[in-house]
Amino acid sequence: MSDESRDEEISLFELWEVIWSRKILIILITAVITGLGLMGVKAYNAKKSPVSTIIELTFDGISNNRYPDGSIFKKESFTTPEIVSLTLEKLGIKDHNVDQIRSSITADSIIPEKIVEITKKKLEDSEIYEYVPSQYVLKMRPTGANLSRDECKAFLEELVVQYNEDFYRKYSEEGLATNIIKNINFADYDYPDMAEILNNQVSMLIKYLNAKSAQHPEFRSLVTGYTFSDLASTVSVVKNVDLDAMNSLINTTNLTKNKNLLVLKYQYRIKQNELQIQKLDEESKISKQTMVQFQDTKKSSILIPGITNNFTEVQTENQNTYYESLADRVTNTGVNAASLGYDNEYITNRIEALENDKVSDDVKAKAATQVMGIIDSVTKQLDEWLDKSNATVIDQFSVLFRPAADVLAKPQIRDVIPVKTATGACVGVGLLLSIFVVFAQNGYKNYKKTKA
Repeated sequence: MSDESRDEEISLFELWEVIWSRKILIILITAVITGLGLMGVKAYNAKKSPVSTIIELTFDGISNNRYPDGSIFKKESFTTPEIVSLTLEKLGIKDHNVDQIRSSITADSIIPEKIVEITKKKLEDSEIYEYVPSQYVLKMRPTGANLSRDECKAFLEELVVQYNEDFYRKYSEEGLATNIIKNINFADYDYPDMAEILNNQVSMLIKYLNAKSAQHPEFRSLVTGYTFSDLASTVSVVKNVDLDAMNSLINTTNLTKNKNLLVLKYQYRIKQNELQIQKLDEESKISKQTMVQFQDTKKSSILIPGITNNFTEVQTENQNTYYESLADRVTNTGVNAASLGYDNEYITNRIEALENDKVSDDVKAKAATQVMGIIDSVTKQLDEWLDKSNATVIDQFSVLFRPAADVLAKPQIRDVIPVKTATGACVGVGLLLSIFVVFAQNGYKNYKKTKA
């Protein structure tokens, strides 16, 4: 072995001895640099890394870039102000600007590689090829939205839910239950009017739920745990207990903000009912006359009086069906007229009670406080049961039909700088820097020895 080779082996051995003797320092420097580097990367990722989810549109018409009603699909529909506002409301996120949230979200279409290849080939052949994407990546920047990454994940999940609900409201054949009292300020109304508004809302919801129950009697939602019959029964309790108590308070204490105005309203209502009763009586009379003529003639055509100055001839293909419809009309007009008559009796009694009112102001004041408390309670209950009713309807719809947008990949945080890559880079830099420090120290010691 030559002297040069021996010297090289000695030099490498000496270098290794230096490194090994300072291994603790090297490990410490590497660990510190790696730790600081990863902290910096984590902070950077927290600010810059987007949260993303992948969805697929499945509704009829998307292959032609159309909604079911024929209108053009636009990816901006994922983040309409209404959908974003409802998402924030559902998550309980307050004091955030809707436009700021919308601007932090992007929707990028996914084009399969196969489609890209086909498109290139068509272009080379000077042919036009149109592809409408059905899959999209929704990305949300935490810094742009002023939300944490976990909040962004929850936001994107709820956003897809709200998009499907919005789609259902717009394009399904069956609408959702409507909240007519959501934006009503009850303080602007008289107490009897407040009661009427709430009664109408509750009656509408019960009628809606009963219709749903008749259509889908066996359906029980896995989301809410209720059947439509369960919901209708629960809302009926609100009507029969809370609203009856409120109506009783208002009537027994003659509660009103303006007695004279209320009496005028009642008097006007009586006149309107009387006119309607006259109209119903006339309709019933004409139907009865037609039934008599129809029974006498048994012809395929009859003459109906009262439509014009002369008799009008009407062709009747099915005699039995037509006669039954006339009988139903007579019955219905009679029932409706009787109902209006009872309403007039009730209103007349209310007018008499108001004009002979002897309830003290203290009692009225207590009753007014109780009524407003009931209104507040009923309003909150209605909000809750309307939400549960609509959630049950949407769940039932999703069982029969696929949602407009399926989630292919749940919201995930995609780091701008991958942690594994950052760790490897930090460890490498730490090792290099620590070895440089060790050799620099060793060289400085050797230099001092040489000087000495």
